[in-house]
Amino acid sequence: MVVRARGRMLSILFSALLLGRAIAVRGHAEVRVELQMERWAARGGSVRLRCVHDVPPHLLDKVVFLRHGTKIFQYIRDRKPPYRNFTTPGAVLNIALATENSIILQNLDFAASGSYSCEVSLDTPIFTKASTEKQLTVFRKFIFVYLHKHRFIEA
Repeated sequence: MVVRARGRMLSILFSALLLGRAIAVRGHAEVRVELQMERWAARGGSVRLRCVHDVPPHLLDKVVFLRHGTKIFQYIRDRKPPYRNFTTPGAVLNIALATENSIILQNLDFAASGSYSCEVSLDTPIFTKASTEKQLTVFRKFIFVYLHKHRFIEA
């Protein structure tokens, strides 16, 4: 009788865990992930990319920044060091200013133009959600100088 009651209790507990996991997975469909960044940047300048999400820190496993679908930066919680920097064509990623949700691309060149996105991943249950892609265009900065009554004026 005790063995039967214990088996029933374990069965109920296991079912509750599975139901809780199913609810948790369904709830993650509502995770908000947005890449925030300027759409235009001057050649030689910099741009900050922020991956804004509503995942609680204790559930967050990984944040990845991508350019044309290829990783340029990755943060993984509990990894030492937590950051992994990949090559970024046309830009220098300043690792010293990186956080789990933000990176800065500096010394931009035209090759840095393109589509960028970010992804957040949860560990338990395993779940990944990506932001929509955003386009960055690096432009040439023009300085117009003209002569006005014997003075140079920059506009």
